[in-house]
Amino acid sequence: MNIFFTHIETLVYTVALTLKMNSMTIYMQSLRNKARRNVALKLSEHRALGTLSKLSVFEVAALMDKLRNSGKLEEDQDCVFLSLAMN
Repeated sequence: MNIFFTHIETLVYTVALTLKMNSMTIYMQSLRNKARRNVALKLSEHRALGTLSKLSVFEVAALMDKLRNSGKLEEDQDCVFLSLAMN
């Protein structure tokens, strides 16, 4: 009987942990999307202002790098998170 309850407790804990990880993943994805939108907005404003923009060439390059590399960084972070979850 104790083995049965231990198995159920383990199952409940696993389901709870999975739900928590899923909600955390959704939250992190939301933060990434918000950051991506902010970067795209800054670049759009810079493009619209042209020479009147207060951003330097280096700031624009950094923003463009963030926007281009955001997908790659997201994949790398997901792989690390998944490998940690598997252990």
